[in-house]
Amino acid sequence: LLGGWSASHGADVPSGPPTNLFQLRRFIARHVGLVPLAIAIMALVFVLRFRSVTAAALPLMEVGACLIVVFALMGWLGVPVYLTTTVMPIILTATGITDEIHVFSRYRHQLLARPGEHHVDVLLSTMQEMTPPVVMASLTTAIGFLSFAVSSIIPVRTFGLFTAFGIVFCMTWSLSVIPAMLTIISPNRFVGRSRGKADELHKKWSLFRWLGSAVIRWRAVILPVTLLLTVATPL
Repeated sequence: LLGGWSASHGADVPSGPPTNLFQLRRFIARHVGLVPLAIAIMALVFVLRFRSVTAAALPLMEVGACLIVVFALMGWLGVPVYLTTTVMPIILTATGITDEIHVFSRYRHQLLARPGEHHVDVLLSTMQEMTPPVVMASLTTAIGFLSFAVSSIIPVRTFGLFTAFGIVFCMTWSLSVIPAMLTIISPNRFVGRSRGKADELHKKWSLFRWLGSAVIRWRAVILPVTLLLTVATPL
C-alpha cells in the first residue's frame, strides 16, 4: 500500500521548487522539519512581541533543555521512539514556553510602570504574582496529557507520560532558571526605549480590557448562551 502511494504521488513532488501547497508541505517535511519550523515560529513570536532577541533566546534554551532531558530519560529507561512520541518536540515547543509569554509580559509591564525601582525587586514582585497561574496552567495541561496513561496502547501511554513530564519540567524551569537569568540580564533588553511609556502600553491593549469588562458585565447572558451552544453541539 505504501509503495503504491509513493509511486502514485511521487510525480507530484518535483525536484525543483514547490509550485502548490501539497508540494510545499512535502518540501518542508523533507528539507526543513517540523521541529525547526516550530522553534522558528515561536522565536518570531517572542521577537515581535517583546522586540528583544534575549526574550526569544531564553525560552528556546528551555525548549532545548527540555527535549534533551525528556529523550535522555526515555533512552535511559529503554523506551523506544514510537510514531506518537515523534510529535512530542512540537507539542513541548508550543506548550512548554507559553509560561514565558505571560511572565515576560507582566515583567515588562511592571518595569514600565515602576521605572524607579531596581529590576530585581520588580522581578520578585512579578514572580510572586505569576507563580500561581503558571503552576495551575502547567499542571492542568500535564494532567490532560496524563489521561493517555490509562490507555492500553503502549505508544499512546508513552506519549502521555513523557509529554506530561516535559511540561512539568518546563514549568520548573520557568519558575527557577528563567528568574535567575532575568536577575543578571539588564531590564533594558525588555523595555528598551519604552521605559516610562506605560500609558502607550495600556492603550495598546485597551480593546482586550474592554472585551474582558464586557464579558464580566454581561455574564448573566453569556453563561446561558454558552451552555445552550454546548448542549447543541452534538446536533
